[in-house]
Amino acid sequence: MQHFYKKALICLLCLIGINALVGYICIDRTYLHLPLLPAEESELAWRAEPSSDAIQNGLSSIKLKDDQFGLSFEFTIVKKAEHPFASVAMSFIDQTNNNIMIDLSQYNSISFSSKCSPANTLTFSVLTFEEKVSIPNDFLTYRNPSTFFSCSDHWAHNNIDLTRLETPDWWIAMFKLDLSEQTYVLNKVPRITFSSTFQSPIGKLAEVQIDAITLHGRDWRYLYFLGIFMILIWSGYAVWFFRQHTLALIGDLKINYKEIVH
Repeated sequence: MQHFYKKALICLLCLIGINALVGYICIDRTYLHLPLLPAEESELAWRAEPSSDAIQNGLSSIKLKDDQFGLSFEFTIVKKAEHPFASVAMSFIDQTNNNIMIDLSQYNSISFSSKCSPANTLTFSVLTFEEKVSIPNDFLTYRNPSTFFSCSDHWAHNNIDLTRLETPDWWIAMFKLDLSEQTYVLNKVPRITFSSTFQSPIGKLAEVQIDAITLHGRDWRYLYFLGIFMILIWSGYAVWFFRQHTLALIGDLKINYKEIVH
């Protein structure tokens, strides 16, 4: 029996080691982290596209200063257009530099650090393709779930829940949808955008710096696999243990019987 217990202990230690390794790999891959900045560390290719109400004959302007190490830009809002604005979009692209839509449905939040001078209130939005409404490459027809965040002259960390964004009323009204239709899906996203709001400074230069943009999510398939793997491997060990224990016990009884007979 002593030989059996040594063998069982060695197998037990090996299984614990295997479980620890598989568990670490599965848990690590369950929690997704996808950096967009710095650009060289991102698995997703994108390009920065500044825009302003100049396209609507407005006088607001925007200048992109950096899009590699951080997203840095400056803008001036001028009240001429009906809805003055300035924005920078991070548009996803393929290897040939063409705009594409990507699947972000595995990600439930995005984090970044921001700094503004002077203090500002900005909009973060995600464009999503809306079935029966959106027209490919006509971004005005894409739903743009959004939220606001404050930005001061001190670096601040922001964490935005991608599942709780709100679609602007004007977009819903434009396409004659019901106000209750706030549901959106992040499986076809062409870009994410940082833009000014009606509370942004008017008539003065505003500087914005955004760093360390990272998407966070969960891929539960790895935890499901880990659970199934542990059930199978420990069930197999239990069956093996009791069978081998029975055989070892029978073997010892035979040996003891022979010794008694002789």
